[in-house]
Parts: sequence; C-alpha cells; structure tokens
Amino acid sequence: MPAKSGGTMKANIHRRVLAVGWVCLGLVVTAQGRFEDPPNYTPGGLVPGEARFYGNLEYAKPDGHSLRLDLYLPKDLVEPAPVVVWIPGRDWDAANKKSCPISRFTKLGYAVASIEYRPSKIAPFPAPLHDCKAAIRWLRANASRFHLNEARIGAFGEAAGGHLAALLGTTGNVPELEGSENPGFSSRLQAVCVLYGPTDLVTLGEKQGPKGSVARLLGGPVAEKMALAELASPLSHVTRDDSPCYLYHGKRDRQVPEMQSILLYSALDRAGVRARLRFSSRGHGAWPSDMAFSDIHYFLLKNLAPQRLNPLVAER
Repeated sequence: MPAKSGGTMKANIHRRVLAVGWVCLGLVVTAQGRFEDPPNYTPGGLVPGEARFYGNLEYAKPDGHSLRLDLYLPKDLVEPAPVVVWIPGRDWDAANKKSCPISRFTKLGYAVASIEYRPSKIAPFPAPLHDCKAAIRWLRANASRFHLNEARIGAFGEAAGGHLAALLGTTGNVPELEGSENPGFSSRLQAVCVLYGPTDLVTLGEKQGPKGSVARLLGGPVAEKMALAELASPLSHVTRDDSPCYLYHGKRDRQVPEMQSILLYSALDRAGVRARLRFSSRGHGAWPSDMAFSDIHYFLLKNLAPQRLNPLVAER
C-alpha cells in the first residue's frame, strides 16, 4: 500500500538510519582540499550550502538550440559524488533551472545538475525527453572531469519536470525515445523522484481540452495525437527493469489529480519495481515538508549512495 503521511515507528527508524547515512555519505565524499577544478572550467564561486558552482555548461545543441545546465558540487570532494539531476518545470513551456533547491542535496554530499530543455512551444514531444537524456549522457561523458559517480545518477522533478523524470525512469535505453545528442553513453538512472507529475497524458489531456498544457506538449489535441500521448505517458512504459521511483502528491491537487501518481505506483508495484508513494494534504505545487524531504533523502541514500558506504544496503 502507498505510504501515508502519519508518523510511524518505521518512519522513525528510517529517520534514525537516514541520519547515520547522511554522516556516512558526507564523511566519504567531503574532505578538505582534495578536488581540483577541471581544465578549462572555472567555478562561479560558492553558493548557499557551500557548493562549488559551474554555470551554463552547454550539454547539447539540437537543431542549433543551445541547451545548458548548472552544476553544483559539494565544496570539498574526495570520492566521486552521486548526482541528482534537477528537472524544472511547472509547465513544459516554463522550465527555469534556477528553481533548484541546491543545498537540500549538496549539503548531503550529492552533486546537482540543474538542466534546461527545449520548451514545447519550440519543440514538442519527444524533444524535451530527448534533451533530458542528452544531459544525463553528457554527465556520464564528463564524470571524470567533474568528479561525478557515473554509476549513481538520479533525477528529481516537479509537475512537468516530474513527468519527464518519470519517463526517464521508465524508458531507459528505449531507442525511439533516446535522441541523438551525446551518443555512446547510457541514459539509465538509478532512482527518480516525481513530485505531482503527470503519468497518463491521455486521461489528463482529455480533461484539459485542446488548449491545455498536454496539447501544447504534443503539438495538438489528444484526440488527434493519441499515439503520441500514449508514447509520452510513463504509465505506458512500465517494465520490471525500471528505475526505483519515489512519488509525492497532494490530495488537493486540482491540476494533476492524485490518481496520476496512484496509477504509476500501482503499475510499478505490479511489475516488481521498488516504488514508494507519499501523499500530502495540500494542493498542486506545494513543496514537501521537512519530514517528507527526510523520507525523500532516505530513498535517495538507499539508491544512490555507493554500496560499500551505504548503511541501508541490507534493506535492498
């Protein structure tokens, strides 16, 4: 059954283990003065949370459209850092990579890559997904340069960004959805976190009508783009080898009904994929509480921390 918001003995145990895990992860990937800036890359200084910042790194240029990401590294690195890819977007046309809650992750030893992607008004689906996958492949191609752990990459997104994160988790290495930028590297992820993201675009698009955000993403009404709407739905791609998935949704969400997360959770669970669903009592766009974020970090630690350092490895 989906996890509920109330405090339980299991949740308390999770928080205690998570605290140990944070310390464990932090001790290994952060220590004074062991990481040097890569050649030809100069950090833009420190940002809140004491992260090293490399801004506007071009990761792809599809059809001449320059796509960039901001990379934040824990200030002092010893071992390659696991990576959280932040996928912005309350709408597929309104993605702002500056919206990333950087210190939530860097203070725990994660590197953060906050990416941009082509808005649907410029390039409809599958272009935004192609861009996200190109960013992941770029990170793997440049992992040694920036001291990243290419085997431990996860994605985190809200709303439209959550939809793309869910697709990343369910379409790893699906040829027709890979795109052509940065070939030679895998786009598979080790974990995804989906905050109130659409998962069934056929149902949601029909509800929104021909002028809704789903129709804009598809380049036309769902009635005229049914096959594309199914292709763009994470629910259509669930298989047993999908990435572990954390879903968070507000019960008062009127823009993306909670059933969108329930359907994906149920499909993943039936397929044998590690999945967790947590509800809040709030509406669309409400950020997780500190307690909910502790649960999210527990999930990330369990799936992204190197196994030999992971106090949760026995629970896998």
